Amino acid sequence: MKGYLDCARALGVAINEKFAILPGTRSGASGLYVYTDESAYFVPLGAPNTQDGASQDFLLHTNVSRVGDLFLRFRDRTPGGSVNVPAGISYETREPSSAAGGSFRQTLAVDSPDDRARDILSRTLREKVSKIKLLIDEKNYVMTPAQALAAFNKDRVVYLAKLELCRIDADRYLVFAVEEEVEKLRFGFPAPTMWETKIGNPRR
Repeated sequence: MKGYLDCARALGVAINEKFAILPGTRSGASGLYVYTDESAYFVPLGAPNTQDGASQDFLLHTNVSRVGDLFLRFRDRTPGGSVNVPAGISYETREPSSAAGGSFRQTLAVDSPDDRARDILSRTLREKVSKIKLLIDEKNYVMTPAQALAAFNKDRVVYLAKLELCRIDADRYLVFAVEEEVEKLRFGFPAPTMWETKIGNPRR
């Protein structure tokens, strides 16, 4: 898993330098996957601690090898709910005070370094990789054309180095996504900025 974690850390997918956490399913059960350099662990959600018409919250206490105790908070949309609530994950390594709200349910983290776990992390990394050029262009949109070009040239050096960490030979889908984005960064140009599209100052 270390290659995946190196990529996750480089792209900001890892919630901590030691691990990444993503929602997923295993054998029909919903839960959270905790990824470390050594393995992947599945923490089943069970019943929600709180629930309303829009969202549901889960409070889980688990222990992961080489990480230690994790107190996990996961918020997701209530099944069948009409409000689109984005999933949110947070963690603490020490037991929160009772005033922090709710009781954390002791839950076993099951060692799960299988294809299912890898596929979920790989898909998340591919999505992140495919949006790097777009992210740079959005960040630079309010700049002048000259500023955007300078920022783009600087950003692409940084991201090309990050993308090299995501070349995992055993994952051809991730490698393909990396190669596509590398092509955009090496040979592409900044997208038109606000100055060009709204103010009418074309790039020179």
